[in-house]
Amino acid sequence: MDYIIILILLVIFVYCHFYTHEEYVVLSNNKLIPNDMLTYQKNNKKNKNYGFIPRSLYPDILAFNDNCLKKVIKEFKLNNGKEIFNDINTINGCKFYSLIKNKKILSNKFPYLLKKLKHIKNLENATLSCLNANHSTTIHNQFDSKLFRAHIPIQIPKDKCGICVENQCRTWKYGSYLLVDENLMHKVWNDSNLDRIILLLDVQKVQIN
Repeated sequence: MDYIIILILLVIFVYCHFYTHEEYVVLSNNKLIPNDMLTYQKNNKKNKNYGFIPRSLYPDILAFNDNCLKKVIKEFKLNNGKEIFNDINTINGCKFYSLIKNKKILSNKFPYLLKKLKHIKNLENATLSCLNANHSTTIHNQFDSKLFRAHIPIQIPKDKCGICVENQCRTWKYGSYLLVDENLMHKVWNDSNLDRIILLLDVQKVQIN
């Protein structure tokens, strides 16, 4: 009987630790998805590529998100983080502020964030991205084939923004994040009057069984 109880507890632990971390906010309402993306999906129905990667493959990012994100957001606000985008040119609807590139630190503006990023193995780049209010990107797939990209929310307008990767569409929410293969065709949009700001973490790909 004791073995059965232990087994049940183990199953519950595995479920809570892994499955709950794989719950994405799925966009199933076509009214929220841009028309050009709907057209692309209609013309590529047979495309079975899955662009959202299991987050449990990267426990260091899970730990960062679960344990550090509130302080990261607080530091961003206290340091007037939005101002970093003022003099940056827009590229495909977005502005990018590099913190780490090719494993080299480029900015020390957010010391707590940088300190915690050191604990993420195989981290190549860390970038703050601002998608302007009422903007969207084109459908694109320009990215490094050796990397996956984590999208960690810093400022998310509710119910007004999202991302489609091939035929799957998701949105962001505080306390959670998306892990994406941006080598596949994808599009992001922000239909709100507020900027959408996320932390992008580029990590070396791991094998997916």
